Amino acid sequence: MVAYYNSLAFTEILSVFPKETTNFLIYDKSENLEKIHEIKRKFPLSNIDIKLRENRGREGETYLSHIIDHYNSLAPYTIFIQDDTDNHITNMGIFLHITQQVLQEKYAFCSYPCSWKKGNKPYRRTIFNGISDLHTFPTPDAVLRASQTFGLKLPTQYETDTCAFFIVSCDRIQARPITFYKELKEWLRSDEANEFVLEHIWQLIFSSCTTHEHTSN
Repeated sequence: MVAYYNSLAFTEILSVFPKETTNFLIYDKSENLEKIHEIKRKFPLSNIDIKLRENRGREGETYLSHIIDHYNSLAPYTIFIQDDTDNHITNMGIFLHITQQVLQEKYAFCSYPCSWKKGNKPYRRTIFNGISDLHTFPTPDAVLRASQTFGLKLPTQYETDTCAFFIVSCDRIQARPITFYKELKEWLRSDEANEFVLEHIWQLIFSSCTTHEHTSN
């Protein structure tokens, strides 16, 4: 699924994933119908569905809404990405390799290495005891607070990939009740700064349901 706002760079992925076994769901937050028609003209495929969404909450709100709306009908695996893949996916071959590895080895969750901007190298941030000096956080202990609020297992130290591109299994999502995601969405909407915190706790949400199985460097 794609959280789409204004970049069509993600359409490269539509070309490389097998059409026979992949369904593409695009949540359009652009309010630009011309762009929607451009996508449909370029990829007139039956396995592409485009749904309009209100432009709020960055990609996190879109991801959570998808989980909540499809909780009982999720695909075996879902890839969650933003639209500007040209900025964040530095190597499409590596992206595809990671995806294939997750599916073959049946990993429950894996984040994709991402860069901030096109031309940069993938970047990972280290969080110590839930504390970070990231300027977009509402407070330095924002991750710690979120972990306590939602009962997430917080390691003494862990690394997160920049941005929020990841693949997760249906079983791992459903390891938490739908009420968890609804409460998380309410928390997200309560403060715009929480949007940046959520980006750094997806790993905790999906790797601490039971045990940490896999993340990718």
